[in-house]
Amino acid sequence: FWIPETNVSDHQVHEYLEKDFAVGNVDFLLYEVANRSLDKTIEKLGKRRVYDRVEAIRQLRELVTKTCQNQVYPPCSDNGR
Repeated sequence: FWIPETNVSDHQVHEYLEKDFAVGNVDFLLYEVANRSLDKTIEKLGKRRVYDRVEAIRQLRELVTKTCQNQVYPPCSDNGR
């Protein structure tokens, strides 16, 4: 197995990723739109309020995990029951 050497510099790769890659890339566009929307929502609600809610959700998730991890069984066991 052989990978040929290229004459592409790190700068050229970075430039491509910063400019050309984003043009016409629907996934990139979707990410940017969603990220901007989330930023605006957080700004409107207030960073502290969002942070407090996220932290509360994390604490509840940790409590559920600790409380239920040995009591919850998946729909089927290894033997199909």
